[in-house]
Amino acid sequence: MSARDRFLSFRIPPLPCCLSLFLAILPALPRPALAADPAVGPIETAVPPPAEWGKTDLRFRGVAHVLAIEPGGSLALADGRRLRLAGIVLPSRPLRVPPDQPWPIEAEAEAALTALTAGKDLQLYQSGQPQDRYGRLLVQALREDGLWLQTALLRQGLARVETAPGGRLPIPALLGAEALARRAGIGLWALPAYRVKRPAEADAWIDSMQLVEGRITAVHRDKDGLRLAFGGNRRHAFSVHLPFAVWTDWAAMPTLSRDADGAPSPATPWTAAPSALVGQRLRVRGWIGSGSTAEIDVGDTGQIEWIAPRRDRWRKKAKRRSDWE
Repeated sequence: MSARDRFLSFRIPPLPCCLSLFLAILPALPRPALAADPAVGPIETAVPPPAEWGKTDLRFRGVAHVLAIEPGGSLALADGRRLRLAGIVLPSRPLRVPPDQPWPIEAEAEAALTALTAGKDLQLYQSGQPQDRYGRLLVQALREDGLWLQTALLRQGLARVETAPGGRLPIPALLGAEALARRAGIGLWALPAYRVKRPAEADAWIDSMQLVEGRITAVHRDKDGLRLAFGGNRRHAFSVHLPFAVWTDWAAMPTLSRDADGAPSPATPWTAAPSALVGQRLRVRGWIGSGSTAEIDVGDTGQIEWIAPRRDRWRKKAKRRSDWE
């Protein structure tokens, strides 16, 4: 055998050689960084979310640095984006208030938000619709120390709960924080423009966001939903329009009832027919529009709170029954 033939017999095939070489150097190659969501910035380690969030589908979306607070409560971020705290709304000057009349609660809420966020990093969590129609990110925000901004403002009476379709927000926790300030009568709850209204007062607050609490006197069915009337005269009573889709969701999910101390708590699903709503007491939040009557058009189940009878009333009824027996 010639020298050339002996060399060829020991030659390694080209393809296995390249593959072996590639596998040998693969661990030493630099790994590319994960692509961050361009809408929310780089992904970093998140602080643990509050236990009150429960089974919501809120997902961590990164960290943002706050530069300033804009009028209306929007947050201006260092990367040029704008942020809005989802699930709450800060107090603003009602339409009926003249522009030259001072409205201190509006400035107080923005000052509190500035003190809580300006120059700080926020952990951002999102669920459902990522942006509003103005291009602002809709988020639940936690500071690096774990402070949940939404509940911090609600407990001071400097915001109200506001829900929107499409997002699974921790509504019971938000309502619980709001209830603390409302029962204490602090912040915006000390002003007549924001207190919970009776159905008979709704006509005087058209074109404003309000909370109305009362007892349902009639349930009417129209082409696209239910109309809950709060008052004896159907033509002039305050009403709530409940689309069939919202009614189905509300009837199938645990409703929010008020326990003995006034705090919201989960209740059993509503399994009765819509007509069984007559006589029930509800608190409804939303924009009061002017149709044939003052009305609130419900778009999300979080706008409705079922006000269960207080336990002390049940105790009194039980005592009277036992005394009679």
